[in-house]
Amino acid sequence: MVVEEVGVLPGTVVDVVVVVVVGPTGAVVVVVGTVVVVVVGTVVVVVVVVVGTVVVVVVVVVVVVV
Repeated sequence: MVVEEVGVLPGTVVDVVVVVVVGPTGAVVVVVGTVVVVVVGTVVVVVVVVVGTVVVVVVVVVVVVV
């Protein structure tokens, strides 16, 4: 997932849903990402990865230099 500074205002919530099919077994990986711009130049990305019955929550903080 590539996060770019698109000039949105602080507090803006952008929902991103990415469905990727990987593996020779045809496993389906569903990535539901919520991008919240809390301050200018700072992006907090909350990614929920659901693989079968396993749910992994990853929180990534990306600082964009402007």
